[in-house]
This record gives sequence, structure tokens and C-alpha cells, in this order.
Amino acid sequence: MDIILDTDVGSDSDDIMALAYLLLAKKKLGVNILAITHSQKTPLGIPLIKRMFDEQSEELPPVGSMVGGPSCDDMYCVKTAEILKKYDESYVVDDIAILNTAKNTSFLGNLRVFNDDNVKKIQSEIEKAFKDIGVLKVRNRKVIPCCAPYYFHISFNIAVDK
Repeated sequence: MDIILDTDVGSDSDDIMALAYLLLAKKKLGVNILAITHSQKTPLGIPLIKRMFDEQSEELPPVGSMVGGPSCDDMYCVKTAEILKKYDESYVVDDIAILNTAKNTSFLGNLRVFNDDNVKKIQSEIEKAFKDIGVLKVRNRKVIPCCAPYYFHISFNIAVDK
């Protein structure tokens, strides 16, 4: 099974525990950690991720950093924010992570949609906006948090060959 871990390693332990679990699953079950994305809001995150791999004598996969957030000015963030605004969605883009590998550069985006009626429309708009840039994958899933309203998480991956 191939995995890309999207994380914000920081002051709490949830992401480090997820990474520890994946490293164990890699050894015991053959899980393949393709890449890790990380929020730059927490400067200690990438060194902690590297240390986890060093401690397990594992090769570090590509690690991408967030370029998004509420004030993003990246082309992908701006376009996605415009789409959300068009459908009166109040939430901004979670982040756009960039992963550089020898083969390609991937842009990974995440956003939340709260209105059920908008999910397919917004997903379709994202597909139209980014289809000619590279190989595009878009998916959505319903998320039901314990203490907040449910929402749909839409993620996209644009792989641009070098």
C-alpha cells in the first residue's frame, strides 16, 4: 500500500504517533511511504520527521512544505479560493504542499466544503481549472468531527513532469 502522509508535526503528538505507526507498518506490512507533506507553521516538524526516520534507520522519502494557508498567493491557492468564494463557502484553502522528486513536481491541495450541494460543483471546477497543468487526481470524502459540523474534504494532486 502506498501512503502520502499529510502532517503538521508540532506541539501535540498525534502526527508523530501516526508517523511511528506508519514506520512500524512499513516494517511489518510492507507499507510504502511515498512522501510526507508538512506545514511550515511548526518549524521543528521537519527535523522531528527526519529524526524518526534516522532512529529507525529508514531512508527519508521526499518531504514537502506548505505554501498555502489563509493568506496564500500561490496560483493554486488563489484559483481554489476563487472557486470556494463563487459558491459562498466560508472556508479557505487548508494548504498547498509542493513535493519535488527526480521525476516530477506535485502540488497537493486540501480544502473543506460545508454545503452538500456544492461538493460536486466545486470538485468539477477544480478539475476544469487544473486539468491542463499536469496529471490531476481529485477526490472528496465526508468528515464528521466529534465537536464541530461535518464537512467534505476535497483534495487534489497535480503532478507536473520535469
